[in-house]
Amino acid sequence: MELAVSNIDSFQLSVLSLSDACQSRTGALLLPTYEIGSLFMREYCGKQPRRAIRLGLSRTRLVFRLKPPSILCTVQPAAFPVAGPHKQVQSQKVQQTLSCAARVQQGPTVGIHTIQFGWECRDNTYSIEFEKTGLARSHLIFDEDHRQFRLHLVQSEEVLSIVLRASQVVWASIDPSGAAMFFSLASAPTYEASGSVPDITRRGSIQLSALDSQHEEYTPYTSYSLRVLCGKSAGRYNTLRSMCQAAHISVHSYVYFITRQNIFSVDVRARYNAWLAAELFDIAFQVDAIARAGVMDLQELLKLKPHLEKMRSSLGSSYTAGFIRYLGEEARATSWYTATNPTGPVAVDRLIKFYLRCKKTFNPSMMLPFSDAETFPCYHVTITPSRFILSGPFPERNNRVMRKYASHTSNFLRVDFADEEGFQYRMDRVLDSRRFVRERFGRFLSQGFVLVDRHFDFLQWSQSGLKQHAVWFVKEFQMSHDTVTVDSIIADLGTFHDTPYDPRLMYCPARLGARRALAFTTTDAAVEVEAEEIVVEPDIEDANGKRSFTDGAGLISEELMTAVWEELRKKSRRYRRAHMMPDVIQHRFQGSKGTSTVSRRLPGRVLVIRPSMIKFEATGSRMVEVAAAFTRAGPFRLNRPLIMLLEGLRIRGGYEILKKLQDAVIQETKDAANSLSTAARLLEPHGLGTGFKVSSVFANLARLELDSMPDPFFHRVLNVAIYHILRDLKYHARIPVPGGYTLVGVADPYGYLGEGEVFACVTTSTNAEPIFLEGEMMISRSPTVHPGDVQIVRAIGRPPKGSEFDKHPIMNALVFATIGKRPPASCLGNGDLDGDVYVCTTKEELLPKQTRAPASYDAAARKEVPHQSTQQDMADFVTEFICSDNIGIIASRWLELADKRGIFDPGCLRLAYLHSLATDYPKTGLPVPLEYLPGTDMRRGRPDWSAPETEGSRRFYQSTRYLGRLFREVRLPVPPHPQQPKQTYEERLELGKVTAFFRDDSRASMNAIDAKVHDFVYPYIQAAPLRHQQRIKQVWELFSEYVPRLRSICLSCNLYQRRSAMLTEEEIVAGTIVAHTSQPALRKERMSQMREQISLLTEHIATRLNGDDNNPHEVLKRAWAAYRLPTLRPESFGSKSFRFIAIHEIFDAVKRIVAEDSQAGEGAGDG
Repeated sequence: MELAVSNIDSFQLSVLSLSDACQSRTGALLLPTYEIGSLFMREYCGKQPRRAIRLGLSRTRLVFRLKPPSILCTVQPAAFPVAGPHKQVQSQKVQQTLSCAARVQQGPTVGIHTIQFGWECRDNTYSIEFEKTGLARSHLIFDEDHRQFRLHLVQSEEVLSIVLRASQVVWASIDPSGAAMFFSLASAPTYEASGSVPDITRRGSIQLSALDSQHEEYTPYTSYSLRVLCGKSAGRYNTLRSMCQAAHISVHSYVYFITRQNIFSVDVRARYNAWLAAELFDIAFQVDAIARAGVMDLQELLKLKPHLEKMRSSLGSSYTAGFIRYLGEEARATSWYTATNPTGPVAVDRLIKFYLRCKKTFNPSMMLPFSDAETFPCYHVTITPSRFILSGPFPERNNRVMRKYASHTSNFLRVDFADEEGFQYRMDRVLDSRRFVRERFGRFLSQGFVLVDRHFDFLQWSQSGLKQHAVWFVKEFQMSHDTVTVDSIIADLGTFHDTPYDPRLMYCPARLGARRALAFTTTDAAVEVEAEEIVVEPDIEDANGKRSFTDGAGLISEELMTAVWEELRKKSRRYRRAHMMPDVIQHRFQGSKGTSTVSRRLPGRVLVIRPSMIKFEATGSRMVEVAAAFTRAGPFRLNRPLIMLLEGLRIRGGYEILKKLQDAVIQETKDAANSLSTAARLLEPHGLGTGFKVSSVFANLARLELDSMPDPFFHRVLNVAIYHILRDLKYHARIPVPGGYTLVGVADPYGYLGEGEVFACVTTSTNAEPIFLEGEMMISRSPTVHPGDVQIVRAIGRPPKGSEFDKHPIMNALVFATIGKRPPASCLGNGDLDGDVYVCTTKEELLPKQTRAPASYDAAARKEVPHQSTQQDMADFVTEFICSDNIGIIASRWLELADKRGIFDPGCLRLAYLHSLATDYPKTGLPVPLEYLPGTDMRRGRPDWSAPETEGSRRFYQSTRYLGRLFREVRLPVPPHPQQPKQTYEERLELGKVTAFFRDDSRASMNAIDAKVHDFVYPYIQAAPLRHQQRIKQVWELFSEYVPRLRSICLSCNLYQRRSAMLTEEEIVAGTIVAHTSQPALRKERMSQMREQISLLTEHIATRLNGDDNNPHEVLKRAWAAYRLPTLRPESFGSKSFRFIAIHEIFDAVKRIVAEDSQAGEGAGDG
């Protein structure tokens, strides 16, 4: 229906005269009330208005801005005359139309007069802890477009809004009379404030941390539930119920009995805070983590206080802190308090019983940090708009700073800024988010914050952490009679002012922070080098000295590399598993960063550093710190931007080659469902199951004639993995390229290669023959957005006999020439050789028919301050980065515009340039405002391949590009629903039961898999030694340690920061997260964190199974015992994944035994 403006009686329209400067007329439309103006804006304005406006006979597109009346349109009483009956009817129709529009947009409304936050108590009551009453004219709506409940609380001078996304609501209940509605929440609501009337558009609204200062005292603890008291109105129950139906929320008939127990009263909070202030930090942190997670209330924790203090006095603080963490995670993972109507003392009694039960089952090794010199226990804090979420400590790989303060790492916090769900904080296009970020997150960065009565200050970020909005905080501490502060830590990193390599460094906060961040890069300490072993050689530059062919690339002698490798292998099984010493490492050394390539021309122990590697002066430790060792080639997988470029550059195989590669993966997922050997081949190229060595385990089991997927858990793991692979295909076009590789880029150390030539020799597995790539080769580097980011070079193949590359081939690296007009790496997304990796393939069908000149990628300007940067400048940069990191938006805009216009469109080339600036933003400090982005015609909608995983309401068109056609070829199965761990308590396995099990264990009691493994193991061990009491005890203790550590990872790495949400064993073993999300980048980040934590845990367990003796016969006996132990409780959490670790060690031990026997046989034969 269209509404003619001429039908509205109560309005005043003024049209100003046409000016020379503006070729469109301007004017003012005056409406009676702000509410009508808001509704008018919603329905009739914008690029795609819901309804049309007629001025006379013509349809007219108008652009309005809602403002108070100006002096140009002063309201006169006659402007809104009293209408006659006919005009009143017309006016009523107009009001009904606008009111109907509001209902369509926001759904029905229910008046409310009170909102209450509280605590769902163990005695099945609801304790009101904070409330706002007397909320006249306030109301509750459900906005179907955004799928959120909005409670508008009308105050005298502003309107406060509480926003609940439908996905946050766990369940709801409605009083039979409709007088009250209750929401149980998975995460905290968000809060907003707007003008004196709730504006439907929300423009000009600001986000808040709480409704007011009083409410702010309760938000850390009472954000998981909300009760609303409704005003009297006809049909309110049905209206509330229809809201829940529209939100797809189950409505319970149960209604809590209401109490006021003052659980979080001022007095209780004071006693609680005084306790934490007097406690040691590690204990106070764990207590507060429980309280802030909503696992126990403050009164419950205070009831446990005397018990915990007694434990600390008798068993020490480390033991007690570990126990409290275990207590909290057990409380989250089990419904320990459920029973028939527990009340008062009964609930307290149950709390103490739960405490005693946990005390009985707790083993300090469960929560103590790993005894690994290259990890440290890291405490985590997530700051959301309204809360602090505490977690950890988790083992994390070391960096230079943590290594220096190894005995004091509990004084450091890794702090990330996120939304209430734990997702990366996003700027709202309507709210004034920038102001909120400054006032909330910026305040903590500038002033620090107090946690359990300790003050922490912002210290620094790492480059990877900055992209995740994560930084380091520290509190002052004493070390060797010195006070360690932020200033002293920074001063100890090195000299950043007046450096010849960057004279203006101190005036650019972003660049200065990037240099300091080198000390916070995750590394493994290797060996120290003497001053005389360090050689500084000049870079090899182009003819005009503008660019360097050796940017970030140094050299290392074979003797020194051997020493580095031996030290790394001593420290970690991760390096011991490698089948060869690397020819290239990425490292940090003093103030330098880059790669070092083995040069067999260098005598003795030599480390060659080039000026391009030196970022600042540091004269302290001379430790070589290894960030990465490149022992094998990585797989090459296509992605959406690269496919878009390849289509524009007209690859020789066209769409058919891409479809062929994708179809091969899809077929392989089907074949893998019933074949362990096929599953083994499928998982590794996609990086799945690496923590538990699933590919290796499946391949070895297949050799035992168990190829037909004999175990239900194997099926579930594989289903999760297959879903991950197909989802990656559909939404990211991650298509593996057989014969393609990902290799680190290095400079030719011999000067052998000619312009446009590369050398690549790769190994993919143990004992495999090296592969020399030869012929035309397509190379690129992520991110790819410019047509020149894909180039063709010539791979020289197997080098001529007697050449340097024949004598000393550089393995598993892409070696670039050091002569020519321009360094090849700089042509590929402005890459360099300090650790950047490049994708390459000689597959003819993937080679483009044409290439374009690379972008110039000139050095970007910097944002400088007029003084030497201070810590406040660094904090301001982080705050601004959270607001202005638009690289993801730019990349998405480029893809969508390229879909419509092609990669050579001027708008796409403009976006490619802006993308390069956004890539440099962390080092230049210059953001790319969204206003700089060229527009795209949204009338056509967006391409179908850009549809989100979660439901969206925007229109999509069917893309005819390669991406659209590939997208539609992938049919995602129904998402698997991995088995959630049972939330029931299980008694800890007693050692006596374990011993009895091994005494009675026999092949006759085993399933088909175990029987096959038994037959495989039996020739190498005798059955009797498996009953060795000490060995059984060791394995039993190891399993008892493993399960809570695994649970901790499942709780912390879950996609949603909810009280009981946790990953499943299937997801953990497969190395993926099934849950859908509107932020796939966050899921990728959580998966990375989970894989890192799992890698550390499985390495720890495997190291313990190998023991100090590392005797393969003893390892095999321990591993077999570890494999059989979980069958006592096969369905218990942790049992199945523990067996994966054990069976891998079984196969590894047998392999070592066979190798030793073979060597012994050869030795005997020689004798």
